[in-house]
Amino acid sequence: MTTVETWNGRTILGYAFDLADLALEPGHLERVMRHDPAEPAGPFSELAREVLDEAAARCRIRGALTIEEGPVFDDGARTLSIGGDTFDVHRIVHGQIRKAKRIAFFVCTAGPIGEWARELAAAGDSLRAYVADVAGTEIVEFAVDRMHHDLGRRMAEEGLHVTNRFSPGYCNWSVAEQPMLFRRFPEGSCGIRLSPSCLMRPTKSVSGIIGIGARVKLAPYLCTVCSDEMCVYRDKRLLEA
Repeated sequence: MTTVETWNGRTILGYAFDLADLALEPGHLERVMRHDPAEPAGPFSELAREVLDEAAARCRIRGALTIEEGPVFDDGARTLSIGGDTFDVHRIVHGQIRKAKRIAFFVCTAGPIGEWARELAAAGDSLRAYVADVAGTEIVEFAVDRMHHDLGRRMAEEGLHVTNRFSPGYCNWSVAEQPMLFRRFPEGSCGIRLSPSCLMRPTKSVSGIIGIGARVKLAPYLCTVCSDEMCVYRDKRLLEA
C-alpha cells in the first residue's frame, strides 16, 4: 500500500507492506546463512520457515520516501549539498550520484523483529535468535527493494533513471549525518527514532539516498574497491558478482 502526504512543504510517499508482499522465501534465508552456496544444507531450512511464519505477526514493515530538486556536488570535497544541508558522502557515493538532478531520501523499518531476536538470545535460544536477526535484515532490505523499484518506475514515466541506493554508515559516509537525512521526515516517521549516537530504533531499519536524473544509472556495487570489511552487504554482493 502506498500513500501520499504533504509535510513541511514536502511530498512524502508512505509504504506499508505485509511480509507476504515481499516474497521472502525460507530458502533465501538459508542461502544467506550458509554464506557459501556449495555448502550442504544445514539445520536452517525448517527453522527459517518457522521464524518467517512467526515474523509475519511481529513485523511492522513501513517506509517513507521524499524527493528534492537541485543537488549541488563538490567534486573536490566529494560532498552533496541540498536543501540547506551538506552531506560528506565521500568518493564512492559521490561518484555514483554526482550527475543526479534530484535526490530521493528514504527510511524503512521491519519493525520490532530485531528486538524479538534479542529476547530469544536472552532466553538462551541462540540459534533461533540468529535466524530471526538475519530475517530482520533481509525483510527490511526486501522492503527497500520494493520502494526502490517503485521509485524507478515512477521516474521512468518522466524519462529519468535512478542510481543504486546508499546509506550512512557505508562507503565511508558517516552515520553521524543521519539527523540531516531524518529531518526530511516527520519525527518518528514509520516508528523510527534516532539514538544519541545516531543509530536507528527499531534496529532493523535503514535510511539513505538514491540519485535521480537523465544521466545516472544503476551500476554494480563497488564492493571490490570499498574498504569497509564490516559491510553487511559485502559477502552477498561479492558472491552475486
